[in-house]
Amino acid sequence: MVSIYTILGQKKYETKLQPGVNNFSASNLGLSSGIYVVKIQSEGNEDVTKKLIVK
Repeated sequence: MVSIYTILGQKKYETKLQPGVNNFSASNLGLSSGIYVVKIQSEGNEDVTKKLIVK
């Protein structure tokens, strides 16, 4: 599962990942300029959180 939040915590996008390689584009998701938090959750209970800066 991939979730994208604004820096204020508003959820902007969420999708379930498919097996293999997954690609996302900020322009295709309709994200405007700003700072976002991307949270990636795997089935193995491992979460990764990264910062995304869209110019």
